[in-house]
Amino acid sequence: MEDNKWIHSRDEEYFSGEEFDTKEECIEDGKEYYDGNSFYIGLTKDFNKKIDIAETAIEMLRERVYDSCGLECLENVNLENVKKLDNMFWEIFEKWLKEEKEFLCHYKVIDIEKVEF
Repeated sequence: MEDNKWIHSRDEEYFSGEEFDTKEECIEDGKEYYDGNSFYIGLTKDFNKKIDIAETAIEMLRERVYDSCGLECLENVNLENVKKLDNMFWEIFEKWLKEEKEFLCHYKVIDIEKVEF
């Protein structure tokens, strides 16, 4: 999915289907696709789906070990290794999504306009 592609929808909430390079192409296709007298168009925009899961997991584990055992752990983990763990998590998570035939939203839609014809 690329940024800045045009897409159309029957309503303002659910956009899916073919993406277009230009607003004009999107409008023309929408006129052929919808049988009513209006539809909506919008511009796709990718968003960062990834959250910093590793830092949160390490912090939760630290607290759990301390609460259960009274010991401190994982005190010397450096930021570079936390980023590496995050990347590993997302690689595995994306593989799991494919295996489960699930997906995350690919984009958000901005600059939504109503087209009347």
